[in-house]
Amino acid sequence: MNTSPTGANVTGSFRDFPLRVRLDSSNFDFSQARDDGWDLRFSGKDEMPLPFEIESWDQAGKQGIAWVKLDSIVGNDSGQLIRMYWGQGNADSESHPHVVFNSPNFGAVWHFQNLGAGSPPALKNASAAGDTAYAGDFPNGSSLVDTHLGKGVHQNGKQSELYTGKPFTNPGNLTLSLWFRTTTDSGGLLLGLKKAQASADSTLERDRQIWMDDSGIIRFGIAESISGGITEHMAASPAAYNDGNWHWAVGMVSSAGTALYLDGKQVALDPTGTVALNYTGYWRMGFSYPLSDWPGAPAAGGFRSGALPAGA
Repeated sequence: MNTSPTGANVTGSFRDFPLRVRLDSSNFDFSQARDDGWDLRFSGKDEMPLPFEIESWDQAGKQGIAWVKLDSIVGNDSGQLIRMYWGQGNADSESHPHVVFNSPNFGAVWHFQNLGAGSPPALKNASAAGDTAYAGDFPNGSSLVDTHLGKGVHQNGKQSELYTGKPFTNPGNLTLSLWFRTTTDSGGLLLGLKKAQASADSTLERDRQIWMDDSGIIRFGIAESISGGITEHMAASPAAYNDGNWHWAVGMVSSAGTALYLDGKQVALDPTGTVALNYTGYWRMGFSYPLSDWPGAPAAGGFRSGALPAGA
């Protein structure tokens, strides 16, 4: 691993970090492993086993994605390594997503590779919290697509959305994170909390939300009060991100304020936004109608158009 300026350019150090390992025919001989990937193992340089999850494994297509939980990542270092082992044909699976994405570090992690059957289709939570998300109106205009993180969901900007199966009560200091790609000039919600689970009601209890306006600007905001109208705190990107490339958006609420990160760098901060509205709501991706009382509200409402490969 290379966290120096010639690699990932990570300056800080982190603990309990899930590292994505992507395998394909250019870096791995799939004929040497089990056809289900159950023989994969990982260790640190001290040869102590590392917890991991196999998100997806396609022996015929020569594609695989694993997430490995590292004890620590050191910034500005090009000498860190992990070891991967394979080749034991009788090995049992040691893939444990709930250990990699453990609570309380992760409240919810959804890999779209895990989209199941049913109406609406269910999206299994990889974290120890175990909350299932649902893809509302998913068959109507939405589909799974290949992304740089594995499978993602394409949202058509009209009807498709995702929402959690259980409510969350007043999530305080928190971090929201997801990848997205879009070229639309009609903005919409990426990820946010709302009192209603899967409806277009006009309740004001909706915040902790990342959205894109019609010009491609990414915004992250929280509501402090709704008495006499919303008192909001918001961080907005100085540039547009509807350029057809993959981008990593992170919204963070802490004692430092309401912060927005894009592609690993802080782009905006509202230092006055430290406490969000107290209510119980559901996490929703792709729709949270209306956004009209927030700055940079999309003219067409709350649905967004584009692709999402993962959310946490």
